[in-house]
Amino acid sequence: MRIGMTLPVMEPDLDADVLRSWATAIDDGPFSSLCWGERIAFDNPDTLTLLGALAAWTSRVRLG
Repeated sequence: MRIGMTLPVMEPDLDADVLRSWATAIDDGPFSSLCWGERIAFDNPDTLTLLGALAAWTSRVRLG
């Protein structure tokens, strides 16, 4: 069975350290994929910038 996880990108006070900690925990855990949402009305990380950072921080999970 494959189970994915979604990053909480709309949390207040979100920074690169928090995102990296989530990404590495997901990559080290039992999850097979990692995704994130994008909203217009909320402040959240730029999607392509986040994708590049997640690609650098992970090695196993699929990104999408």
